[in-house]
Amino acid sequence: MDETPKSAAQVRFLLTSLGILLIFILTLIVLLAAYPTVLAPPPTRTPTRTLRPSATPTITLTSTITPIPSATRTRRPTPTPTISLTPTRTPTITTTPSPSALPSLTPARPLVGAEYTLQEWSPQKADYAIRLLNDYPNTLARQQRGKADENYYAAFYYASVAQSEAMLRYPNAPEAEKWHWGLAYNLARLGDPRAGEEYAQLITQALNRSQVEPLNLSEWFNQKEPRLRLDIFPIGQVPGYHSARLIQISGGGSAFILLVETPSAYQAQTLLSAFDFVHPSPMSALVADLSNDGVNEVVIYPTTPSQEWQINWPRIFNLAETPPSELTFNPTLVEFNLGTETTLVWSAVKRPEGGIDLQLQATLFPACPLEITQRYHWDGQWFTPDTSDFRLQPNLGTLSFCRHVVEHSATLWGPGPTIRLIETLLPHWPPLVDEVGKPYPAESQDELRYRLGVLYALKGERESAPRILKEMLSKPSTANNHWIAAAERFLTLYQQPQGLYRACVEAEYCDPDLALKALAEALPPQDYPSALEKLRQAGVNLRTTGYFDFDGDGTKEIWLTIRHRPAEKLEFWTLVLYPQGIKAFRLGQVETNLPDLRYYNQDQLPPIILLNQSQAFRLMRMPQSLEPYLNFPQLPRFYPDRFKEALRAIMNDLFQGRHPKEVQEVLLNLQESPGLLCRGFWTCDEYYYILGLASELAGDEDSAIAAYLRLWWDYSKSPFTTIARLKLKGAAVLPSATPSPTLTITPTRTTTPTITGTPPTPTPTITGTPPTPTLTLTPTETTEATPYP
Repeated sequence: MDETPKSAAQVRFLLTSLGILLIFILTLIVLLAAYPTVLAPPPTRTPTRTLRPSATPTITLTSTITPIPSATRTRRPTPTPTISLTPTRTPTITTTPSPSALPSLTPARPLVGAEYTLQEWSPQKADYAIRLLNDYPNTLARQQRGKADENYYAAFYYASVAQSEAMLRYPNAPEAEKWHWGLAYNLARLGDPRAGEEYAQLITQALNRSQVEPLNLSEWFNQKEPRLRLDIFPIGQVPGYHSARLIQISGGGSAFILLVETPSAYQAQTLLSAFDFVHPSPMSALVADLSNDGVNEVVIYPTTPSQEWQINWPRIFNLAETPPSELTFNPTLVEFNLGTETTLVWSAVKRPEGGIDLQLQATLFPACPLEITQRYHWDGQWFTPDTSDFRLQPNLGTLSFCRHVVEHSATLWGPGPTIRLIETLLPHWPPLVDEVGKPYPAESQDELRYRLGVLYALKGERESAPRILKEMLSKPSTANNHWIAAAERFLTLYQQPQGLYRACVEAEYCDPDLALKALAEALPPQDYPSALEKLRQAGVNLRTTGYFDFDGDGTKEIWLTIRHRPAEKLEFWTLVLYPQGIKAFRLGQVETNLPDLRYYNQDQLPPIILLNQSQAFRLMRMPQSLEPYLNFPQLPRFYPDRFKEALRAIMNDLFQGRHPKEVQEVLLNLQESPGLLCRGFWTCDEYYYILGLASELAGDEDSAIAAYLRLWWDYSKSPFTTIARLKLKGAAVLPSATPSPTLTITPTRTTTPTITGTPPTPTPTITGTPPTPTLTLTPTETTEATPYP
């Protein structure tokens, strides 16, 4: 009797457990079925290669269009006779949606022993390859794009090669115009100077085929290429032409194109192509008759200083000659270093005695505004400095900030400009309080007066310097301040014969380099053999001296190392003789008394000199006066890749119409001499592709297949391999398939059969017309050690 209730209770317990387990299993099955559509998080769009089997939108990086600064009113001494460069009806740049990414090719290897043939190529397949390679930069991960996206923009090179090939093979295809526009923009993204030439060709073709009128060029260009902007400027009458216009294409840098109209057609010449999407610099232009020959010149200039805050000289083109020649600045001029960011405004102003000068204006330091104005005059050979003005406009409320302007000027611009700034400040100096509200020291006016006297001494004005210092000593702002003793000590040494250098070495706010330069250049030419002894007598601490032929003319120049003050680093100087006197040049600091001087390229005259195998310079001379000046060339940081340079030249010859058979023979000869130097760096992918293309165009199908297969074997991840695989027909080894996950649920303490469920796997599909059976899509990817991501 007792066993029956016990058995019934066990049965009820088992049935209840089974029911709970079934409910749990059913709930789990429902969740698995609902997960892909209800619970899964939405996919995240990334610019990396997607592994989804269907095409998905990919974020495409677009360049930031830098607007051209509009003309601002500037103070000019006389009315400006320049032609206003107002663009005609410039449309607003419109943005276009990013194109959807194409599915990339499945990683695969060619099958050993398989038969391969060339696909029948067509404009449609060429266009498909271009679209794939245009999307390749968007597949790069963030860390692969490099600083300021420099690797991202460089990756458009592969698409430019595919576009050049398509235009060569199918110049009359319906897609040819699209390829041409795409090639021009890709060259701009690469910073290639040929971008300006391509846009010039597109513009002249449209004008000569009556597809557009000159007045409608801006609207037409905006429709063709909305990522850039075109402005048109009139430039007056040019001899030999019906009309002339200046075209500026801007966005990620600029290109300037001279468009002229002849009786039979329009012609265009690229004056400057300076696209730079990595470090874009806005540019502008003006037109004026600077050479006084009755024909305007075009002046093209950046509106901001360089990355080193230097003023880069504008490019000036003389339109009186065909093709336009370039007018240059005096090579002895040192590029002016502003030392800070600002906006540069170049303009043309009339000279009181007639003619037109080129003028630069820049405003610095908003807290203590400083307006710099410099004028340059064409003397028939160079543009040379005419006048300069450093006009300080101090605000009494922020007067204390002006001391930073004085320090900046003394460090970068020397005695002349600093003297003008101090003379402007002295009537208002000192301010009541400094930047943090503390009372300004009363003796600060004597400090400024002392600095003014020292600067006059460095400038070589032997009467003004003692006068200013003596005035300060007779009427000091406070009694017995530090600057009174400093002025007395400077005057005592300065008034001795050749006492400037001795006084400067012991004085505050005095640059011994300027004193040494003034001392050496004051010597007459006949004292050059005894220059070193005279420097010693003046107090210069000469450590070592020697002679070296810096300019390669067979005559050696003097060099010396000095140390101005104890514990300071050694400095390297050279003294150069010329008919009118002696020039002294400081070439930097050195670590030892015996610097290493050697020729970088002795065959070139004047040669490049290496100082301690690090600093490169050239000693140049003016053509007639033989006045010496220094030039600092930028040496390549890497050895030039002569193999790649030769390969690119051969490839350009092929795209320019050279017979493919000749190109093939030249490429094969490279394997013998100098050999495939690219093998050691795994960069032969471009060589094999160009060899395959030249062989293909020459009708040598076997050689083309061999080159494409070698490219596929060695560089399976190269973008060039993408085109090669599209051209080959045959079997390929795909990556091993990844098995789908199997869900197994086994309840404990029961003998219930295991329930197994397999989530459905989507079947990949390809939209469009796949050019070869080997092109399949798969979410798996092989890993390979190559230089390509």
